[in-house]
Amino acid sequence: MSLTEERKQLQQRINNRDARKKVRQHHDALQSEEVKASGILGVARLKEKGVITMETRRMVRRLGKENVPDAKIDAVIHIVGEGLGVEVDGHIDPRSVGRIIAEGGIASEIQIVDELKPENCEGFTFSADGTAIRHRTFESHHVTMLAPSYESDNEERTFKTRLFGITNAVDHKSETQLQGIKTVSGSYYALYNMCTLGIDNPVDYDTFAALMDGLGSDHAEDMKKLARLLEVWKVDSKKILRGKAIWSEGADAEGIALLAKAGREAIDALGGLEAFNGMSREEQEKIDEETVRTVWKSIGGKAWDEMTMEERETAGRFVYAGCCMHKELNSVKGGDKALRAYWATVPEAERPVKLMNSGLTVAAKAGAVKEAEEHATGGATKLTSLAGMIFKHKDDKKGQQDFYRMFFEEKLGYAWRFPDTSNTRFQSHCAASAELIVHLPLYLQFLLVVRDKKKEKAFNHLESNVFKGLKDVGTLTEMSVFAFYEESLSKKYMEKVRRGASERANALDLGPLHDKVKAHCRKIIADPQLLLRGDEDDYKGATLDGTPWDRPDVIYAIHRLSKLLPHLEQCIKVFFSGALETWERLTSEYAPDGAISKLSTAERDRIFINATNNHNEGSLGTARIAVRRSGNIATRTISAKTMYARNGTEGFIQKRLPRKKDWGVLMKEARRRDASGINRRQRHDEIAQSMARIENERHIREENLQKKKVEDDRIANLTPVLDLAVLQKNVKDQLKWHRRINPTTVLETTLTNKMHRDELLIHLISVVKSFKTQSPTLPEQSQSPATPQRDQNVEMSWEEREELLDAAMDEVAIGADSEA
Repeated sequence: MSLTEERKQLQQRINNRDARKKVRQHHDALQSEEVKASGILGVARLKEKGVITMETRRMVRRLGKENVPDAKIDAVIHIVGEGLGVEVDGHIDPRSVGRIIAEGGIASEIQIVDELKPENCEGFTFSADGTAIRHRTFESHHVTMLAPSYESDNEERTFKTRLFGITNAVDHKSETQLQGIKTVSGSYYALYNMCTLGIDNPVDYDTFAALMDGLGSDHAEDMKKLARLLEVWKVDSKKILRGKAIWSEGADAEGIALLAKAGREAIDALGGLEAFNGMSREEQEKIDEETVRTVWKSIGGKAWDEMTMEERETAGRFVYAGCCMHKELNSVKGGDKALRAYWATVPEAERPVKLMNSGLTVAAKAGAVKEAEEHATGGATKLTSLAGMIFKHKDDKKGQQDFYRMFFEEKLGYAWRFPDTSNTRFQSHCAASAELIVHLPLYLQFLLVVRDKKKEKAFNHLESNVFKGLKDVGTLTEMSVFAFYEESLSKKYMEKVRRGASERANALDLGPLHDKVKAHCRKIIADPQLLLRGDEDDYKGATLDGTPWDRPDVIYAIHRLSKLLPHLEQCIKVFFSGALETWERLTSEYAPDGAISKLSTAERDRIFINATNNHNEGSLGTARIAVRRSGNIATRTISAKTMYARNGTEGFIQKRLPRKKDWGVLMKEARRRDASGINRRQRHDEIAQSMARIENERHIREENLQKKKVEDDRIANLTPVLDLAVLQKNVKDQLKWHRRINPTTVLETTLTNKMHRDELLIHLISVVKSFKTQSPTLPEQSQSPATPQRDQNVEMSWEEREELLDAAMDEVAIGADSEA
């Protein structure tokens, strides 16, 4: 084709394009006239050439953020459009909505990596929590770092806490949590390096752990162990980064030799070169990558060891801080435990009344009174739990909550809700104790009204227990102590750690506050009259910060009752002592030689750990509600919606991913995840891991049962030996034999506790003497080879056995006395 012909064809195409444009403009003009004539303000198109527009995607994400169900979003858009006089052109099916919601979550993943890049972030802290929802383990993670605010043009960075994701796990073990964190974070960094931001400026995944400065969580042992594992991961990542830097400058002969050796070891571990060649290319690349990382770690490790101790401490600094709300919660538990121990020392008639459940009540009526009382409990926590089941039950089909609200609104003049003890809400037992004390006559009156509303005019078992508890002196004493603790310490403490969003408390700065809390407990223990005195300015010495009572009516109500509560002062001492012991145990991270105390001023300025773990508790609560509303919802969907909503991701999208080409990778990834059946695969992996764990536990249990059977058979065939030398060598075995004959003479704790050998010998002597007096004959047994003085074929008489046994036991007793 000549150049002239090509020019003519090109001109023809331009003319056709212009003609189509004129036709479209004419069509739009006619449509606009029709719209004006019909009273419609305009037309909103959800799609452009069959593709959902960026503006529509943003609208869908925002509707999802407001908890509009996926299946209803299209209908909501059309209803709103009709109400505003705008014609909505096109529809969005629920599957497209789901993909758009997923795109918002993917953008949140990219946002987190973008904010954690070394050039944007000097360090961050991690936080974690987990719970079980419908017998599945859900885990929530957050990161806290200096990050920008995308709502304004201000470039100043402030501490922000971002949701890192909500995931499932087969269990809540520390190792499982660590592996989950590595898997999730690795996927985020791989995704970032595929998008336009990462292609231009890729991020090294090893910087994630290397920049991690600490962990905030509750005080469970698995979380403390996780902190130690994360610290090891951080140091390893630091070593790998150092090794990479040294390697990039040029590998020396030693480095090449290390790589060759690591490669040979990796291939040998697989079973040889033939096995390696039989693997897929992806598997080979993964092994090669791990081999190189091993070399980097080795090279970096040598450089790490050459650093001074101070340099290593600074580079590997990792701090842990426990949730302050859990500290306070556990301090109440500690006080409650101390009260239970105290009541065991006073006459039974003065203790809190036992509030038996219906089963124990039936057992007591049948004659098993002692056994029923041993299993029954009472006290403030028992009563407030039962009260919550009447006045505010977590199941709206049960309880008296509606009638309760109407009754108390009529009597008090305002609406009131009972503290949510039925749902185990934080501080609810202390708050419920205070509420019951303040309006005690009103609660007794309410229960009588509830009783008399019924046809049979009788309490049910639950109502009877609460009524009985509200009239019991011991129970009222405990509730008064709980209320005092809340007014004196709990509320004042939580005001310090739960500040407003504009002035967040850093857990690293709360050491002096906890010293003050412990000092306050000691002050109350030394002088309980600070709470009981009843002076006009009594709060100045009785509250943690010297400020007025939050609810003075609680204090006045307790003072009115105090003359009827003889154990109140002592119970205050006991409760605050138990609470103090807990405070001492749960504030160990603030010890003078601890990691927090060693932080420099510069480190304190850039490291921030939230004072409470509310953000993780809240996201897990969001997951629980989502599962309750939609049982089939995928955890990834919950995570995507929550991350987008809480992380301010829409602002990040408009600032960092505004162009359509930036969005292409996210759309592609959302379609890939949807088509890959990733949610179904995740459920399959959970089941597979659960079954593997169960099979392993079954195998271990069978092995233990087999070992126990072998041990039982060995002890069954054992004969009590009278020879002193043999006796001293087999003390525990002979105790096991006697336990098999009569378990009451030798307790299991005797065999499991670490007792001194002399103690075991003395215990064996008493057991044998008891056996002699209770057993008319010894079982058939063989004489020990260590006592050849007598022919084994000649049966020994009982008298002869008794003499020989007494002599041997006397020798043992004499030997034990001489050694002592």
